[in-house]
Amino acid sequence: MATMRSTGAIPADLIATLTKLPRLQTQLRDLSQDVAIGIPEAVAEALDKATDALEIAEETKTQQFLLLSVTPSLPNARGLTVGTGLATTDSGPGNAFQLRLQAFLAALSQLTGNGIVAKTASGAELRAIQAGSSRIEVMYGDGADGNPSIDIDEPSLDLGSMGGLLGVSQGGTGVTVLSAFSAHNNAVLQTIPAGAFTKVNLSTELFDLNGDFASSAWTPPAGRPVLIQGSVLLAMTEAAPVDVAIYKNGVIFKAGGNAERASASSVRVAVSCMDVPDGDDVYDLRVYHGASGAQGTSGAPANTWMSGSML
Repeated sequence: MATMRSTGAIPADLIATLTKLPRLQTQLRDLSQDVAIGIPEAVAEALDKATDALEIAEETKTQQFLLLSVTPSLPNARGLTVGTGLATTDSGPGNAFQLRLQAFLAALSQLTGNGIVAKTASGAELRAIQAGSSRIEVMYGDGADGNPSIDIDEPSLDLGSMGGLLGVSQGGTGVTVLSAFSAHNNAVLQTIPAGAFTKVNLSTELFDLNGDFASSAWTPPAGRPVLIQGSVLLAMTEAAPVDVAIYKNGVIFKAGGNAERASASSVRVAVSCMDVPDGDDVYDLRVYHGASGAQGTSGAPANTWMSGSML
């Protein structure tokens, strides 16, 4: 075997390199171990994080929500679909929950009526209210301003269905005013001729509701029964019959009690009756005596008077 012999001294840089070889071998071995261990650990950590992300996504799939700390802007959104859990919280001044109602308001603006509206079909509304035989219902729309009025059109009304109130007959009208009066002669002497009924002068009114009493006669409105009463006191100078009556349109309607004294004395007679006027009927109080000459009324206003009232 051939032997290499050195023909001179070993270079210093070669000696330095050779002395580093063991340390380099150790570092290379350690680096290989780090690579072998670090790469699998990194891959495993990445896989774990990906698995966690998938689990979170699966868990929140049916629990989608949006948390905002600023006012969102959705310029191209066509609508917002929410579930039963939607709620708003008042966070103080400026808080608002706004809905776009332009389409709804535009549809309402196309309706012809104003005021209270009942929608009956697409683009159709009814406003006037009309009563049927058993209920009040919407019948037609008139397009007029304001709220509809209630029109009771030929209902079947009676005392029972009116809750104890007197009903109005079909085609009739209810009483809009009440007429009543009371008047007296104010103790003014009036000469009454013999042998004929004479109208009694009643110059002073205690009251006159609706202003239907004038010229000592009463003309009440139509539509209701009336009660009419009167009294006259005559200072008779001789014995003679005395009578009193209510006249209607210039004709005797109801006569009162007939009285006669055996000698000269004051005689008081009274009358009371009922009627249903037609609105043009005129009622007045008249007195009669059968003495040989004229006689005069006498006494305080409480003795010679007339009154009437609608029932």
